[in-house]
Amino acid sequence: MMRQIAYYEFNEETRKLTVYIPTVCEVGYRDSSVLLFFTIVTGYLEKGKLVDIEGMKTKVIIWVKVTCISFDGSKLHFTARMSKTGSRDGILKF
Repeated sequence: MMRQIAYYEFNEETRKLTVYIPTVCEVGYRDSSVLLFFTIVTGYLEKGKLVDIEGMKTKVIIWVKVTCISFDGSKLHFTARMSKTGSRDGILKF
């Protein structure tokens, strides 16, 4: 990936790092994780880490509990629930 970086900017006052990449880039690692880099990636440097990152995604596969199966004609609908931190529940429908 380092060979594909067009250029970068670093604002010492705000500690904001902006990296420019010519095209969207997907990088796979030995542990099978995958990172997707957009053409502009930004973040703020703190001691030992980069925070508030924009322009990057990673693929995450999780198993969630199926709570309902419903039928609509020839279509089968599954509802799954995933607990979030705190008291709210997230609902996934597919």
